[in-house]
Amino acid sequence: MIKVLHYLNQFFAGIGGEEKAGQEVLFLPHAVGVGTALENALKGSDIEYATLACGDNYFHEAEEKALQAMRAAIEQFAPDIFLAGPAFNAGRYGIACAKVCSWVRDNWRIPAITGMHENNPGTQEIGRHVFVIQTGASAASTQESNRRFSLLIEKLLSKDERAIEVFRAEHCLPIPRRFTVKTDTPDFVRAVDLLLAKLNGDVYDSEIPRIEAQQHPIPNLTGSLKDATVVLVTEGGLVPKGNGKLARLEVLQILNRESRRSEAGRIRSHAHRLRHLHGGSRSQSHRAIGRDARAGER
Repeated sequence: MIKVLHYLNQFFAGIGGEEKAGQEVLFLPHAVGVGTALENALKGSDIEYATLACGDNYFHEAEEKALQAMRAAIEQFAPDIFLAGPAFNAGRYGIACAKVCSWVRDNWRIPAITGMHENNPGTQEIGRHVFVIQTGASAASTQESNRRFSLLIEKLLSKDERAIEVFRAEHCLPIPRRFTVKTDTPDFVRAVDLLLAKLNGDVYDSEIPRIEAQQHPIPNLTGSLKDATVVLVTEGGLVPKGNGKLARLEVLQILNRESRRSEAGRIRSHAHRLRHLHGGSRSQSHRAIGRDARAGER
C-alpha cells in the first residue's frame, strides 16, 4: 500500500474562507477537496490517502509551530508521497506549499509535489528536487492540474525514471535558482556525462537552469523626441557626495531639475555632485550615468 499525504489550506480543505485563515494544523485521515478527485483518479492503485490542513495566516505567523505539528502527523502517518496544493497564483498559499514541500523533501527524502502558476511567489521558495507542476492562474484549471498530479503519481509508482524526467520537462516549472549541493563526482566528469547524454539522445538536466526571458514588444515613439519626457532608471547606486545617510531622494531631485532643461547634455554638468555607491566593483559606475559623466566625476 502506498500512503499519500496532501497539504491544503483552509479554503481548499473546505474549512472556510479568510475568516478561517487562522486555522491550526489539522490532520484528517481521508481525502478532502481536490484530494478527493485525486484519490478517485488513483483508485486503480492501492492508495491510503490523508490530508494536512492549515490556515494561510497561521502558517505564516507561526511557521515553526505549524511545522512541528506537521512533523508529528508525518511521523505517525509515514507517507510515501507528499502533495501540496495546487496553489495556482495564490501568493500566501503558494509560499506555504513551497516551504512545506521543500521541508518534507529535505527531511524525509520522499517525492514531494506541488503545483502553481509561474508568477506565484512560491516559485522563489522551492527547494531542490521538488516537482512543481505548472498550473493556470486560477482554480479554473483545477481539472487539468489534477490530471497532471495523478499522472505524475502514477509514473512515480511505476518507478520509470525516464518517464518521470520526460514529465518534468513537459509539465513542471524550472527552478529559477542555483543550489549548493555536495557531490562525490568531479565537475569534469559531470560535464562529460551531460555531453554524452545529450549526444545519445538521452534525457538530461543541466545543473544551471535555463530561464526563458519573456519577450516584450518595443513600443514605437508616436511623437517627437524633442518634446518627449525621458525617465532615467538606474541601478547604479547614485548618492550625493558627502551624504553619509545615502539619501537617494536628493539624487532624484537633482536629476529631475536637470531633466527640465531644454539643452541636451546638461545633466552631465552636475555629475560632480554625485558619487556611485555599489556593492561590487566601482568600474561599474558607468552603468549609472554614462562614460562622459563618469569622466567628469573623476
